[in-house]
Amino acid sequence: MGGASDELQWMPATEQAALVRRGEATPLELLDAAIARMERLNPSINAVTVSWLDEARDAARALPEDGQPLRGVPILLKDLHAQLHGTPLTNGNAALKAAGYRCTETSAQVERLVRAGTVPFARANSCEFGSLPVTEPLAWGPTRNPWDPSRT
Repeated sequence: MGGASDELQWMPATEQAALVRRGEATPLELLDAAIARMERLNPSINAVTVSWLDEARDAARALPEDGQPLRGVPILLKDLHAQLHGTPLTNGNAALKAAGYRCTETSAQVERLVRAGTVPFARANSCEFGSLPVTEPLAWGPTRNPWDPSRT
């Protein structure tokens, strides 16, 4: 994908899936492009709390060849009730973070996303239990505005 990977950040999920269907990109290439953007941008904005990159790469390689409308589209799961078996989940809560809680099941909405072919690879920051209109949890710290990092 090379330099075109930066263009993917503005591309709708349906268009990313179309690239995969046409053979112009693989699910692993889409995932690696998303991971590269995360690694480049997250240090300054703190939007991603935890990731499971090796497992996500394995999932991207193992996707069925057809029948999934969003095959290969990488996604972040909000750190707010979006359970994916075996992954950390804190709901922005410092006690759950300290306890190292991991999901024991996959929630229905996440299961639907996975069945549609998406590849969850990390969690997006959330205010504690979704209780505030800003993302400034004690567990992870504030998420910064990418256009103005002095704001949350």
